[in-house]
Amino acid sequence: LDAATTSPRPTRRFSPAQQQRVVIEGRAAGADFAAYRLSVGSGNEPADWTPIVESSQPVPDGVLGLWSISEALPGSYVVRLEVEANTGEIYQEFVQLSLENGHFDELSERDTPAYRPDVSGSRVVWEAEPGPETEGGEDPGRDLFVADVRSGQVARLAGGPGEQTEASIAGRLVSWRDSSSEGSSLFGCRLRLRLREDLPACSPFLLAPDSDSPQRPATTHRRFHWLDTRSGELDLRSCRPRGRSGCLPGASGLPETRRVFLRTDGRSLSWSEAGSRTSFCTPGWKTGRCAAEEPFLLRALSRPIYSDGLLAWVEFGFGTDTPLVACEIGEPGTGACEPVRVAAGVRDVEPELSGDRLVWSMRVGDEDSDVFFCEYDRIRERCPVQRLTANMGDDGLAAIDGTRIAWQSERFGASSILTTELPSLGPVRDRRAPVGRPLWILLNSDRGDSSRALDLSAEIVGAPNLESANARFFDAGTGRGLLLWWPRPDQVGSQIVTFSGRSVEGLTTRRSIRIEVLKATRGSGGDQGTEGSAPSGVTSGS
Repeated sequence: LDAATTSPRPTRRFSPAQQQRVVIEGRAAGADFAAYRLSVGSGNEPADWTPIVESSQPVPDGVLGLWSISEALPGSYVVRLEVEANTGEIYQEFVQLSLENGHFDELSERDTPAYRPDVSGSRVVWEAEPGPETEGGEDPGRDLFVADVRSGQVARLAGGPGEQTEASIAGRLVSWRDSSSEGSSLFGCRLRLRLREDLPACSPFLLAPDSDSPQRPATTHRRFHWLDTRSGELDLRSCRPRGRSGCLPGASGLPETRRVFLRTDGRSLSWSEAGSRTSFCTPGWKTGRCAAEEPFLLRALSRPIYSDGLLAWVEFGFGTDTPLVACEIGEPGTGACEPVRVAAGVRDVEPELSGDRLVWSMRVGDEDSDVFFCEYDRIRERCPVQRLTANMGDDGLAAIDGTRIAWQSERFGASSILTTELPSLGPVRDRRAPVGRPLWILLNSDRGDSSRALDLSAEIVGAPNLESANARFFDAGTGRGLLLWWPRPDQVGSQIVTFSGRSVEGLTTRRSIRIEVLKATRGSGGDQGTEGSAPSGVTSGS
């Protein structure tokens, strides 16, 4: 028998959002040839197989079959070729492939292992091994690097001797740990406005000498924060940078107590105290002082994270039932926080949160770890999960700021740092609309380049479709859209409209608003724009 698959090559990645099918080429022939079969299964070691094609016609060299992937979920798959001889013997060959949506940029050097990224705006910092051991056999440790995704510049941030690890970035401020055989200290610096390969990225200064706290420092846009053990407790300390050469200590305004960890979204701080209590605060812009919220008692498996009124954590559970949950904080002092279940079977100890966007890593079946994300809808109280990565090798330790995500990936062998920008929609405010008068709402995506424009759509929650709700939506194809709606008397009350934008890579962003439909009265007005024709840039022929 002459049996082999020649294309696609193993571990190749395909995008269901951009490709309809995968062409499988190879050979299935020979003097003893009887038939061949192609099938596909999900996971690294599939238990079930779905037929692609079965034929008794030999293929000396060419197309064996076409695998339709337009409706397939992202993940790891195995394509199996079976060639049967006249004697009944069966030859098998397997090819591992990945279906993955998204477009990623690689920041680190592929031949240099890189770890633990953090992100702020367009800047990403990470740890990397600088090279082989020294002549004396000493490990050179890890250095810190920083990249500006917009400019494409990469610069060394801090180097040995010693390990430079646990970097935290917010704006132009970066803090990290410098560890050596003599001890561990915390350093910080203010990055240059423009990175250059021939110049240091910043001038480091000492934050905390002889820091034996096991916790990562936390950087906000105006201050450095860390947990100090000199008083016998893990007390919160902070300082404000002074120029490029020093830092002015400041009081946090919080009582001294033992804090188990310290986390930040770049603006607020969150931590745990004794008795599994979690609290958080947002340092004042000028004073840096915090007014901590009343602690929440959480059954948390992970370290909770707070951002812009949302709290997220992984709960303790039995077996694989360890759900990732999120809740919107109620009025201060009320302790109101109704958890919304986001995903099950999450073991990530540090899910990340930035505004409404939550990112974490988890495994699906027997596949390697991958990165997932969701956007929390505060009106509909849900967070639809999307899979960002689906490739051979672990992906995890993701960080997020706004729409920018960076993470650690082993898809190329040695660990590397990847990044991407999530799609997003422009702000849309709640409206009021009287019955019988046209309401139009203009929608913009944050990506103005038409080559990267989102496919826009809208839904009125509870309606089978827009036509049944007496509404229409026009997508101009340039990142702009228009919802045109004539509310009916039976729609009086609070209505929810959800706008969606889907990128060419298959990732979706959503935004919900409330529309208060009012009874028709003489002279009544609403918040609609203008009656009649649509605004410029969006036409009914779009």
